[in-house]
Amino acid sequence: MLFISLGIWLAMPIGTLSAQTSAGQQKFSAAVRLFANGDMDAAKAQLAEVLAADPKHRQAALLLQRIQMQERTGGDLEKRAASVVIPSFDVKDASLSSILDYLPSATAEASNGAVTLNIVRLFTPEFGDESRVTLAIRNAPVTEILRYVAEAAGLKIQYQPHAVVLSKPEG
Repeated sequence: MLFISLGIWLAMPIGTLSAQTSAGQQKFSAAVRLFANGDMDAAKAQLAEVLAADPKHRQAALLLQRIQMQERTGGDLEKRAASVVIPSFDVKDASLSSILDYLPSATAEASNGAVTLNIVRLFTPEFGDESRVTLAIRNAPVTEILRYVAEAAGLKIQYQPHAVVLSKPEG
C-alpha cells in the first residue's frame, strides 16, 4: 500500500486521502447547486459538513461567508419592498412575464421612486409567457403581491441584497 506523508505527524494511504477529497468536493458541489437554486439553509448545512471535515477549504468558507452576508443584507430589500403598498392590483389570466415586467414600475410609482425592485427570473422565457395568473388584491405590500404571484406560478422567492430572485423549486 502506498502512503504519503502530510507533514511530520500524519501519514495516510493515498486511497483514503482521495476518497476524503472526493467526498468533500461532492459535498461542496452539492452546496453550490443548492446555493444557485436559492436553498440557503441546505447549502449552509452542506458547507458546514465540508468545513467540519476540512476547516481550510477556502471555497467553502467564502461561499458560506457570502450566504451569511446575503442573509444580513437581503432582508433590507424585503423590508423596503414590504413598506410599499400597491393600492390596487388586478390581473386576470395575465402572463407571469407581464406581471413581473409591471411590478418594478408599480413599486417605483407607489414609493415615489424610493424603492427599486429588480426581479431576477431563473426560469425560461417560455415558462414566463405560458404561466397565467389571476389575482385581485387591494392595499397590499409588494412582498405579498410577489408571494401570491410566485405561489400561483409554482415559484419560490429569495430576497438578495439588490434583487428578488424567482425560481422553480428543485425536483
